[in-house]
Amino acid sequence: MFHDFKKRVNYPTAASCGVLNPNGNNMQKYKIPTSQYQLMENKTNWNGRFEAITPFIKYLAIMLFIVLLFIVFWISVGYLNKEENALIERDAPASNNQPIEVYSEKITLCETIQIEVSKDQCYLDYAQSRKDITLCEYIKNQEKQKQCKEYLNLEEPPITIYTLSSYPSAIAVGEKKKIMFTVSQAGTLEKAAVHVEQINEKGDVIHIVGMLNDEGKDGDLRANDFVYGGEFTVGSYNTEQSIHYHAIFVFSNNVIQPIKTDEYLFSVTNFPLDSPPFDPSKVVDNPRTGEQMISNEVLVGFNEGVTPDRIREIVKEIDGEVINVIFGLNSYRIKISDTGNAAEVYRIIKILEKFSEVEYAEPNGVTSIDTP
Repeated sequence: MFHDFKKRVNYPTAASCGVLNPNGNNMQKYKIPTSQYQLMENKTNWNGRFEAITPFIKYLAIMLFIVLLFIVFWISVGYLNKEENALIERDAPASNNQPIEVYSEKITLCETIQIEVSKDQCYLDYAQSRKDITLCEYIKNQEKQKQCKEYLNLEEPPITIYTLSSYPSAIAVGEKKKIMFTVSQAGTLEKAAVHVEQINEKGDVIHIVGMLNDEGKDGDLRANDFVYGGEFTVGSYNTEQSIHYHAIFVFSNNVIQPIKTDEYLFSVTNFPLDSPPFDPSKVVDNPRTGEQMISNEVLVGFNEGVTPDRIREIVKEIDGEVINVIFGLNSYRIKISDTGNAAEVYRIIKILEKFSEVEYAEPNGVTSIDTP
């Protein structure tokens, strides 16, 4: 309204207008102060300015709305990422600032071990299996912690697979018997599928003997101790010989390549396998050690590859007799002539040591056990 009025009236310096006298007289002129017209003009200017900035306010409101939507979206994405990371970390290796129980039963298992050395070894094995150097920090022993970190810098995990063994380590010619095979691993808590193969002297596979397990059954003595066992029937060989075996470890994580153990020799023999008792009357003092020994026996080990016939020839040179063999220990118990003193035993040992086929020769010592 003020805007239209302004167009019709040309305001003087001291504006005036005619108004009707209430008494009916002619129109009289009254002066209107210039300040009042300025007030009307200011109101008109502000109204025009408001109409001018209305599009800017709308634009600003739209922009604020878009920013608000972006903030909501960003918060939602962050929350989803947090949930996803939580699921990943549930199975991830432990970090130093979070409870170890969250990450693995194996870590919890390590915590339950009371012996500090065994606990450190448990952490070492787990750190190596997960390839996570942060787990090394749980190891209290500084030297073993250093070893853990050095291992994790290697390209391949430091896994140790021990040589296959069996009980018994030999059978008699023509005998058929159940044999318990065992092999163990260290350096990783990753379980493997393990099987035993019979091989020839060149290492070619003749046949697969069977699978070993770590479940405390079928020849395995204790479950989950990383010592794999299995029981299989072996025998019916007609001649003395060595049967060659090895074990194969296959890991399921595809990080560790299959590992083959060293060759293991199982013996088929005509040597006596049952150990006879010693004669207590033959026990004498050993002047070199101060301990006791048997005056008519020696223990001899032979180098690998020496044939049974050659062993018999060497034993014959000392007028001896093989009375027992423990092949797993490479120990031949040989009976010799008796003079009732240690001097004769050492004389025989000196003769045996001259043969290149002999790995060692020593007295058969006696360990006394005090009983209450």
